[in-house]
Amino acid sequence: MTELSTRAYRKYQQNGLQSVLLNGWDIAYRKSLLKRFVAPTLLSRTSRPVLDTNSFAVWADQHGRRWDVPTEAVRPEIPTKDVTDTQDGFDSLEHREPPEPFVCDVPNAQLWAAAGLGLTGDGSFIGDTISFQWNLENRLQTALSVVLHESNPIQTGRRTLTRNGTRSRDGPTVDSVCTLVPLWDNYYHWTAESLTKLMGVSLYERETDRSPKLLLPTDPPSWMTESLELLGFGPRRWIQTGADTMQVDHLVVPSFPDPSPEECQWLRQRAYDQLGIDTPGNDERIYVSRSNATRRRIANEADVMSTLEQFGFTSYELEALTVKEQIELFANADIVVGPHGAGLINTIYSSDTTVVELFGDWLKSTFYRIARLQGLEYGYLQCESRGIDLHVDTAELERKLERRIEA
Repeated sequence: MTELSTRAYRKYQQNGLQSVLLNGWDIAYRKSLLKRFVAPTLLSRTSRPVLDTNSFAVWADQHGRRWDVPTEAVRPEIPTKDVTDTQDGFDSLEHREPPEPFVCDVPNAQLWAAAGLGLTGDGSFIGDTISFQWNLENRLQTALSVVLHESNPIQTGRRTLTRNGTRSRDGPTVDSVCTLVPLWDNYYHWTAESLTKLMGVSLYERETDRSPKLLLPTDPPSWMTESLELLGFGPRRWIQTGADTMQVDHLVVPSFPDPSPEECQWLRQRAYDQLGIDTPGNDERIYVSRSNATRRRIANEADVMSTLEQFGFTSYELEALTVKEQIELFANADIVVGPHGAGLINTIYSSDTTVVELFGDWLKSTFYRIARLQGLEYGYLQCESRGIDLHVDTAELERKLERRIEA
């Protein structure tokens, strides 16, 4: 079976035929037609400027207000969020210091709500509502494909091509709002790119005594709403994407999280404070299972668990846990082992923890970056690819764990 057919069959087993058909339509229509062809064509022909992080900071100083987040004197260099297959591992990727975060108040703004894409009063796209600076073009195409998919595509196309210096009369008007809408409805993107924005929101609240609403997707999944409530941002603060456009008197825009050490550490400490975690126990040895995922399952998981149990590991299917249970589990983690996947973003809540990530042919720097930012020990094990799954060399895994534990 091909990768696509294998994943479709697994999705069918888990969620039924309707889920497979909806996912197939999304791939064919939004991701293929709209993202690859329609959105790039519209963006190549529009007269609307696109503000990246640097130009947005300058714009905000001139036309709005901007507050800088205090940063640490020494900040770790991290690799770009990328993939590599070289023997040099993550050392082969470009390393740079994370951007210094800030938050802005954009007056008389507009939101294309389906994707959380913000525009200034003079019609410029605000890149930081959807993307960090280095991947802005790709993410802007994704955002526009979402808006085209969720609203009238002809009207959206005309709006994209026509730059209007005054706000449209379409859609409701709100006083102040910050968009938390992720481009991908995924636990990783929500945690790393939406929840970390709340640091900027908190700074804005202190500076202005204004509590902006938080824009969420329509019918957000329970892990979105639960995480917000746990962090102290309850339902009275939420509004959901409904209208095609939304007029905003004060659009609150944190610089898009790359993320930075300040954002990661703020999120961890906020979670600890809200849950009453004073001193993490560091007594949990966690194996993150992907047995319910459509790809990157461990083909010899029973053998892997036999090895891990010798070291006191317990296997967890994180989708069966509440957000609170996941935070508490990872806050008390000594060692975390698991294949690359969204569940490993919970290491953002860990401290004094060792992470061992399992890869196939390609290494992805996503969680190595989080480990660097949070001061965690990190290692990885490249495994044999078996189609879309992985086969772990248990002897090598045992040796790696022995070295980590003895260090």
